[in-house]
Amino acid sequence: MKKDESIKAFFKALKISLKNYSIYNKDHPSYKKSIKKLRSDMDKLFHFSDRSLQIGFTSNSIYFGNERLEEEKLYRDVAKMFHFRKVKRLEIKSTVTTEELELFLSKVYLPRKDIFKKGGIKKILGKEKISNINVTELDYSQLLKGEGEEIKDIWTYLLKEATDEGNESKMEYLADNYDRIHDKIDAEEVISDDELQQSFESFFNYLNKNEKEKYVSFSKRLMKSALSKKNISSVEKFDKIKPLLMDLSEDDLASTLWEEITTNNEFDQVSFSIFSKLTDKEEHKKIAESLLDVFNKRKSGKEKGEIKQKIRELLSGTSSPFISEIYRNTLQSILKGISEKNEKIIFDNTHLQRNYYLILLNMLEKETEKEESSRLIKQILDEWKNILESNDMEYLKSIHETLDEKRETLSSLKNFHDLESILVEHVEKSILNGELSLHFNYFIENMNKSTKNENVYLKKIFTEETITPYILKAFFRFFTDYLFYFNLNLEQRSGDKVLLRKIIDSLSLIDSPVSLITLKYIFKLGGTDIKLKTLKAMENLREHDDKFLFPLLKKKNYELKKEAFILLSRAEGSKHQALDIMFSTRSFLGLKNKKLHNHVQIIDELDVESARSHLISLAKRKFIWNKKLRNHAENVLRKWDVGKS
Repeated sequence: MKKDESIKAFFKALKISLKNYSIYNKDHPSYKKSIKKLRSDMDKLFHFSDRSLQIGFTSNSIYFGNERLEEEKLYRDVAKMFHFRKVKRLEIKSTVTTEELELFLSKVYLPRKDIFKKGGIKKILGKEKISNINVTELDYSQLLKGEGEEIKDIWTYLLKEATDEGNESKMEYLADNYDRIHDKIDAEEVISDDELQQSFESFFNYLNKNEKEKYVSFSKRLMKSALSKKNISSVEKFDKIKPLLMDLSEDDLASTLWEEITTNNEFDQVSFSIFSKLTDKEEHKKIAESLLDVFNKRKSGKEKGEIKQKIRELLSGTSSPFISEIYRNTLQSILKGISEKNEKIIFDNTHLQRNYYLILLNMLEKETEKEESSRLIKQILDEWKNILESNDMEYLKSIHETLDEKRETLSSLKNFHDLESILVEHVEKSILNGELSLHFNYFIENMNKSTKNENVYLKKIFTEETITPYILKAFFRFFTDYLFYFNLNLEQRSGDKVLLRKIIDSLSLIDSPVSLITLKYIFKLGGTDIKLKTLKAMENLREHDDKFLFPLLKKKNYELKKEAFILLSRAEGSKHQALDIMFSTRSFLGLKNKKLHNHVQIIDELDVESARSHLISLAKRKFIWNKKLRNHAENVLRKWDVGKS
């Protein structure tokens, strides 16, 4: 065989072996066959280089000795895999053993993040005492020369490494290369990884002390990412982001807010609410003042119309918690300042009407006289048709809250009940039409009863298939005594997977005991795919049912067992009981070893180190028929030990 053919055969065998390692365990025939082929092709290559194979890697090519290989996809794929594991050069000596080769493959195929966490391939191989394979690692400058999404992964894990070492020179280098990932920062990713969050805190402290301009730029980008994540709304999440932004000045915060208002089409009232919660209330007045200064310095007639429209949209609706009074007044001032002397006054009828409705409601809130209150309610009723056309659920919610507050003093008025009745009727009609609004939660929780009967809901859900979390939540709230009919309809439609999936998706967004009960009922009706989907949906609920889940651990289906264990693991007591059930299986002559293999695999995939004692017990089992089971348990234990060291 010619040299170029031998080179190609070797790298092809290397790629196949790595792929097989990711799919099979080391005792699988396919994996053993690929290793044997790799060994054979490597030995043939030693004929052209009798002492060792010298292989270099760039981001898209391989150097074999002094020869560059880049034309074929095979070489580019292998090069990319090694390059993004920080491997610059690889030396394989002719004295390498097959055991060393297999161990090397198992380590090089670890996920990048695991390799970085353990100090890199070179450090891992040193611990394994693989003497016939040497690795030269890339340095920072070489590693950050690549392109694509991988750069963000590399940059963030290098940041963790620099933080762990307390290495300011590495921090400086990462700061110099921050432009590579500046636009890829994701606030949700940062706060969902405690270790990464701490690394960013250290990095931001470094920037704040040494490179203030970069700190401001980086922090503003993180804030903009947080503002775009409408699901970042819990106090816990805000508390994780705020320390990263605490050194931004009022001017920096104001300029960030102005940039979002004027350039980001997705910036809305919810975004404004997030901004307010990311900054301390004591700062709001100064930020608002600075915002006005920013406007005065940057205002331009060019985008005047668009900015005016955007601010009007932000100010629409009632003075809700979305935008505080301080910011509302500032935006009103900016809106006035945008108008030029020669600009013709144009009356926005819709805007004027909305303000009129707000005035009526504010007057009703403050009115103490019964007769005057009745007159104001009548005026709202006279405008009702126009009010409904705007479909402003926030305003309707404010009406309901006002009526609720004044119930004691005004409940004797007929038009009080008329307004409440048509308000609730409209909202429930909107819910049944499948509309979506966060304010529906308030109405469902605060309405005393439904304006419809149970059959209207059942028809909507099972005949018209209009299914939203709000329709289901309203049915469960108002018609708890009719769950039997709901389940009867479920049973009749149990063969309709599309319908069941829609219901499951909506139930996953309703954290209530009724949701759990309904999901368990759907589980009994559906096939394996539906059962799996119901278990995944249960992960979004705070409650779970141990009596329902424990029997699933004894079923044959691997995925169902895994999902049941995930749910049980949320409580320490349930988790340990689940482990006892999974590993108490008796396996006479190894007849039940397949089941135990599956359980070990689940523990491995979920990284459940609290199962250590159970795996140690399996690793000690005697007799030849338990050899594979022993090896499987030992491999997982070894993996955990390497991670700790």
